Amino acid sequence: MVRTWRGTRTRNIKRFDRDSFLDDLPKIPYSVMDVFDEVDDKLFVFEYLYNEVLDEHAPLKQFHVRGGHVPYMTAEWRKAIRHRNRLWKKFTKNKTDENYAVF
Repeated sequence: MVRTWRGTRTRNIKRFDRDSFLDDLPKIPYSVMDVFDEVDDKLFVFEYLYNEVLDEHAPLKQFHVRGGHVPYMTAEWRKAIRHRNRLWKKFTKNKTDENYAVF
């Protein structure tokens, strides 16, 4: 079964260093594009090489956008669900009987 990604992707620029990125851009072997005759092939190679450097400096991160709210979901339920999810995450990080009982 193949699952497709239904979330959102964005670049993680938290530790992005502009000067380092600009230093690495001239190091890309652009001469590889000369091997191809078709413009589409050259563009593909350029995008691939550029994205390699960009992924190194600003990697992609993926996250899910929560779905629309249903009319019967109250603030109290939402708070309880978040609490339950936090307890489950705590249990999965430290699998002890005590954490499971709290969950």
